[in-house]
Amino acid sequence: MNPSKFSVAGLIGCALVAVGFWTTLFAAVPQGSETRARQYYANLPGEIGFSSRASILDSTLDDLLAYVGYSGLTARDLERLPSAALMDGVGLGRPCNPGSAPCVTSVSNAAVFQEAFRNRPLRPDEILAARFFAPKITNVNDAAETRQLGWRKLTRLRARSGSAAAKNKIDSAIILFNFFMGPREKPFGVESESLNTQVMLTSTALDERDSIYWLDYGRLSQGGKLSLKLDASFDARDLQAAADPEAGLKSYYVPDGCVACHGQNPRKSLVNYLDTDHWFDRLGDDFVRVRAEGTPVLFDAGTDDTGAASFALAFDVIRRFNEEAERHASVAQPNSFHLAAARTWLGLHDKSCAHLSPTARAVGSSPKWSGSTLDKEAIEALNRYCFRCHGTIKFNVFDKNDVLSRRALIRARFFPTPAQLNLDPDYAMPSDRKLDEAERQRILDLIR
Repeated sequence: MNPSKFSVAGLIGCALVAVGFWTTLFAAVPQGSETRARQYYANLPGEIGFSSRASILDSTLDDLLAYVGYSGLTARDLERLPSAALMDGVGLGRPCNPGSAPCVTSVSNAAVFQEAFRNRPLRPDEILAARFFAPKITNVNDAAETRQLGWRKLTRLRARSGSAAAKNKIDSAIILFNFFMGPREKPFGVESESLNTQVMLTSTALDERDSIYWLDYGRLSQGGKLSLKLDASFDARDLQAAADPEAGLKSYYVPDGCVACHGQNPRKSLVNYLDTDHWFDRLGDDFVRVRAEGTPVLFDAGTDDTGAASFALAFDVIRRFNEEAERHASVAQPNSFHLAAARTWLGLHDKSCAHLSPTARAVGSSPKWSGSTLDKEAIEALNRYCFRCHGTIKFNVFDKNDVLSRRALIRARFFPTPAQLNLDPDYAMPSDRKLDEAERQRILDLIR
């Protein structure tokens, strides 16, 4: 090789790849780096025509909405308005009678909204929205009685024809607002604000572009500006617990902290399905407070009664999103365990809104988790302590074969040596809490 062909930029790139390799090998969830995040964002204008290289770090969530063709809506509209209102292409934007508050259909700027959608009104399938309990983003290392419970609002915006996104073969923007509520606080109130908002720009174009482009945004009250990272509690075991939702967190930078949970392939990441069953499972262990405080898991349903008409409507939104996630995953990674899990959920819930037990949701080939007493105890423990990461990272605990094949590694992670911890302080599992020795040993005894 000709040494003159090597550049400083090339050497830095090799170094970043090496760092990414070791981070993926050892860390529970790779954190990435600020340098890598800045480099990633700087490439987006050229790759997908979003913002410009000079201004992308000053761009906001409102700019993202304009990019996908929804300049008549603001980020605050998406954050504030009920899901049903956002999906109502006829009623959305309609002003309310003076004195009626809160108005669940009015937008921030009615004139701009009317101008934006006058000639091409919103269609029923262009916006999909759902609000739900989110155990995955809750810091279980905090005391149960005082911890801030996580809630999410998902809004999927299909890229409108003629938009900059559509011209760059972007299919949709999936926007995740993350809310945290203290004891007896109801989520999604008028004053509620997303602590951090994640965005996936998806594509199913079979070319050289990525299948997902990642963006992250800060609080809207602080401008809703593009952020380099998500602060989360995936590795909160050794961090100080506190009632403040911003304490006990680590920083996960785009794109590496995102790719890890979405297929571990930076070019062909996939959309994960929403696992309603897991949300309901967790009401019986770490999150009994949700039921005690009377807030429905599917917030838009207004009830946890699976036989109620309102529950069926709210559940159908989740089903529609999961169908889209399945289609995206089938293009991005047709052989992934994520896709198998999505298809399992869709098969079980094709005509049912019921909450199914963990053993009923086993995936993979034989042997599967069975209804035996020991298997039931095993999958319930894995579901509680491990599924937060190992439903999407490296393997799925609902696949018994995959779990059995990793028994030696699970033992090493449950009982790490001082040398292993010296090499990587995050080597011990589970990463978000400390289990006593008897609990860890019991799980190992059940994995056989």
